[in-house]
Amino acid sequence: MNISRMLPGAMRLRALHSLIDGDGSCSLIYDLERGAVLDVPEELQFHVASAIETGDPDEDLMGWLISEDLLTSERSAGGGEADGEFAASTSWNPSLSLRDGELHARIDQPTAESVVEMLDLAVRQGLGSGRIALHLSWGGAFPGAEPLTRVVAEATRRAAFMHQEVRFELALDAWVVTPAVAGALAGYPTLHVRLHCGTFPALAPGAALPGEDRLWSMAERGALLLSGLADRLTVQCVLAGSARLHDLWSWALEAGVRRLDATRVETPHPVAPAALPALSEQRQYRGDLLALAQETCGELAGGRLPIDFLPLTRMVRRLMRSEPLALPDLYEEEAAAGDPYADVEPSPEALDRRQMSDMWRGLEEAADIFDEAADSLPCASCWARFLCDHSLLAAPSAEGPDRREPAPERCAGWRIEAEAALRLYHGLGHVDALEVRRLFKQAPALAVDPAARRASAWQQKVAF
Repeated sequence: MNISRMLPGAMRLRALHSLIDGDGSCSLIYDLERGAVLDVPEELQFHVASAIETGDPDEDLMGWLISEDLLTSERSAGGGEADGEFAASTSWNPSLSLRDGELHARIDQPTAESVVEMLDLAVRQGLGSGRIALHLSWGGAFPGAEPLTRVVAEATRRAAFMHQEVRFELALDAWVVTPAVAGALAGYPTLHVRLHCGTFPALAPGAALPGEDRLWSMAERGALLLSGLADRLTVQCVLAGSARLHDLWSWALEAGVRRLDATRVETPHPVAPAALPALSEQRQYRGDLLALAQETCGELAGGRLPIDFLPLTRMVRRLMRSEPLALPDLYEEEAAAGDPYADVEPSPEALDRRQMSDMWRGLEEAADIFDEAADSLPCASCWARFLCDHSLLAAPSAEGPDRREPAPERCAGWRIEAEAALRLYHGLGHVDALEVRRLFKQAPALAVDPAARRASAWQQKVAF
């Protein structure tokens, strides 16, 4: 019963991706057009994936597809002006990107004058965005309190004159952090720090490269010195060779890290056993990601604040953006004590997000433009093209500096991350929405302070 033969021109199957479980069944379906993850009825789970791939569903599956509007008469929303705005936001200037209503600008070796110039440019090209994030970098070094104060003060003054809200993120190498640097950074309430910690060493005996342990000891010393910044600190590192995400996650829990960004490098570890194939490492990485996603949902369900693992939560935020009313619009502080859904009026931001939802659906049609150049644009036919930070069709991430080009060995790992993000997104739908908001908005009032976990043991490891 081929869909195209049965209902020619009347209905179409949306762009879908089946999330396959370990037993070969498919319990979840990802709807690319609407940014949704749907539960598959148990009786359909073992044949839905193959039926969707061949376009030949049975009667029961056909009924479910129609009931969920996966087999739909709706036409693609089309490009329109929203797509033009979206494309513009990724191409005005390589230092600018627009994400979730916030304009992000990168400035290397900033001065007060260059920051003002970038703010002027950001306002001209910001499509009316009221929030600007300035990402500052002095090549990983700490510029000193006086230059940093001058830049922050001038940017804040200029932003206030333009009626813009501005925040700052400073890229810093972990080994330049001293007690004096940590004390200086604590005095900037609008400043976030992205701490570059280098390569996380493999903890298996004999697996670490020479010098890795020593370098990581220097990095974790810097992370501990800045642990007082709490939500204003993002620890960034690289996972390479046989290093496990599970081990990095355990370290982050013990160190009190609240925001963690990790880049997985696919290059085989030079001293890893030759018998360990790449596929085995991918399965291991997938298992760690899924366990991490499950733990995140479990912590939130228990009223605890988990680590914000950005490789997944960045994609979850992107999925949330596709919804007409996002969580921040539903939970204003005034309604926190009562019913958060009562008398909700769409804010201007909610309307902007609603337009983004239309744009999201329109991207499916816009992707057809790239079909003829699929060889040069591999993202056009990838199921994760609207999620992956490396996709040419997804909003660029100003947070993550990892801008490697798509390649088969890299894309395999990125798709694993996208799948884990979809499962996390689905799991968060079963958690109290107010708890989810705590993770994605990092509310100041915390039920459990992660920095207090085994703090004394970690303080003993650092010699000031």
